Amino acid sequence: MNCPLLNSNVEVFIEDAARFAVGATTLDRVGALHGMEPEQVLAALSDTEMSVRVERAAAELERDGSAARIRARSLLYEAMRRLSETVDQGECSPSFLLRLAEVMGKLSAEPKEEKAQNTGPSFQISIDLGGGQSVSLSNNVQPVVLDASTGEPIVSNPAPGWRG
Repeated sequence: MNCPLLNSNVEVFIEDAARFAVGATTLDRVGALHGMEPEQVLAALSDTEMSVRVERAAAELERDGSAARIRARSLLYEAMRRLSETVDQGECSPSFLLRLAEVMGKLSAEPKEEKAQNTGPSFQISIDLGGGQSVSLSNNVQPVVLDASTGEPIVSNPAPGWRG
């Protein structure tokens, strides 16, 4: 591979270049992380083997959803940097910036996966009574098993007082 990687781990460079490819970082930042000028990064990315590896890494970031999270974090970082400049200039208070960071941190946390509960079959009937009034009936029901030969329901657990 003929690329000007200076004192840099190639795999880390590929990951960083993939982040650049999906729009989650800048060329300058990739260069700074690897002790390279932006032109040297572009030269490294022009190598066929390197560009194929970077494209694969970028495709994987898009496929598993990492690219969207990386872009969101990048935008969040830039917004916080700009807000901190306004604090430095005295345009807003440090407590505002701290509270904003706290709220944004909570919002950016990974969502917890909730287990779907199997509630079984259910039905809902809505009756419009007119005049803006309606009645809704809903309930979870037990599955109904039909006899294949007669089409009649087979009751395995009849309700109290039911006579079949």
